[in-house]
Amino acid sequence: MNRWNSWCVARCSGILLAVAVPLPLLAQQSDATRVQPGSTFLDRAARRAAYRDPAANKAIAAGVAWLCAHQDADGRWDCDGFMKHDPKPATTGGGARTHDVGVTGLALLVLLAQADPAHDEPRARAAAWLRSMQEANGLIGGTMTHDFIYDHVIALHALIEDEALHPSEAGRRAVVAGLDALDAHRNPFAAWRYQPKDNDNDTSVTAWCLGAFALARQAGIRVSLASVTSGLVWLDTVDDPSTGRVGYSKIGEQSARRAGDHAKRFPTGLGEAMTAAAWHARVLLGFDTASPAAQIAGRMLLARPPASADGAFDLYYWFHGSQTAAHFGGAVAKEWQQALHKALLPRQRWDGPDAGSWNPTDAWGEEGGRVASTAQALLALQAPYRHGRLDVLGRLTEPALYRKLIKAWQERRFGDFTKARAELLAMPTLTPGQHLTLTDLQWDLEFAEAVAERQLGDIDRMQELDHAAHHERVTRVAAEFAGMGPGQRAAAILQRYQTEGKLIDELAASRRLHDVVRRHAKNDKALRDQLEKLVKQWPATEAARRARIKLGAR
Repeated sequence: MNRWNSWCVARCSGILLAVAVPLPLLAQQSDATRVQPGSTFLDRAARRAAYRDPAANKAIAAGVAWLCAHQDADGRWDCDGFMKHDPKPATTGGGARTHDVGVTGLALLVLLAQADPAHDEPRARAAAWLRSMQEANGLIGGTMTHDFIYDHVIALHALIEDEALHPSEAGRRAVVAGLDALDAHRNPFAAWRYQPKDNDNDTSVTAWCLGAFALARQAGIRVSLASVTSGLVWLDTVDDPSTGRVGYSKIGEQSARRAGDHAKRFPTGLGEAMTAAAWHARVLLGFDTASPAAQIAGRMLLARPPASADGAFDLYYWFHGSQTAAHFGGAVAKEWQQALHKALLPRQRWDGPDAGSWNPTDAWGEEGGRVASTAQALLALQAPYRHGRLDVLGRLTEPALYRKLIKAWQERRFGDFTKARAELLAMPTLTPGQHLTLTDLQWDLEFAEAVAERQLGDIDRMQELDHAAHHERVTRVAAEFAGMGPGQRAAAILQRYQTEGKLIDELAASRRLHDVVRRHAKNDKALRDQLEKLVKQWPATEAARRARIKLGAR
């Protein structure tokens, strides 16, 4: 296991960078698969076959059968008209007619998670239909709704997985075009939301987009450094280091709800959907699940696990939470899965044409209907075997040759890694395959440098900066990139924190705020007293501004 500890982008303390294979290599690969060594796709069928949970497996089999029975002949799942396949009286629970692309993507992901040849025919039809819905600009399904980007990116996830496991030239072209559409949609120097380049961002859409880029990398397709690093930096800006909660569009903000009584029927305080979605994207990109930040996020999820109460029935949260918990492993995975099974399995229908499905009575069930609710429930149940653990060094299959390279990467010494790689590339005895392996690592090194540069930011222009978290990540960049550009810039910033009066005060106040919140979280009076002292001692700092906000909320 190799870990790059940095606090998100480096507060998340560790990115395990995956190897991305350039497009020309794809033509040389087997037609059977484009799964890269070290990819989370690897051995999916074996993991599924080894999964021994009778109740979950029974529920999954019934749910998959229901999906297959409600697929149209052309390959789609009809969001509002799927009941056409039922005898009278037909099932109910139709969703919005505009979301056929999105629900087809979700259903296809379910079939791909099973990795079962018995589903090859419905899988292939679904993938072909999604490709047929792609427009010249790369968007899958067009722009008929204000939130069309959800349908596009969910469908793109499905096409990426299909291309990795069942490659074709048509599939690769569709994936590349779909990724290009995501690049074109992203806000400059930021992330994603519903409309292209409108300077509006949110964690939910951004997490899906980052996940698509992560999966494409593992399928051997090069992706945009700018999009990945900008998206990760956005997650950092809405991640509250004092709690571990990732906000929706700003720090501390819970999930979105529609106007009316939606928030009353489904209180956002019963879940942590944005934290789960953000960490789902991060783990797909290789963040270290043993890092302190990941451990905090794991505790956040377990504090609000799936529950049987109607108001807690949020399949969007349970989907992202299940994928994240499975990657975290250990006690987080075990406790989450137990809670999920207790809350979800009793809700599955076993009567009439509904048998195998879930009623769309979850927080967003009215949008996606019975197909989406059933697919999300199944993906949550499939999480223990859906993705394996990402390993950046999986392609370095000759330890004796790559010993120095591997050691430098594992110890996060990127300067030494660069030197070791250059030495190997200069060896006249390298085979073409060895040379290609070393060349491929350039993308990952550039990704590491780009993320580090964005972590540093422009300290004179960064608004509402958490100086304690910033100083921590700058310190790590300085150590990990010693002798390289990011390391030199980080060292200069650390020098300013030691010599400039304003930054000295900002750092001291920020550290005190973190300490006060941590030590007095359960003692409201002591917390208020300490916050007031902080404001009095450092009145002009960013930490004082945050302390005043906390005081006003109490």
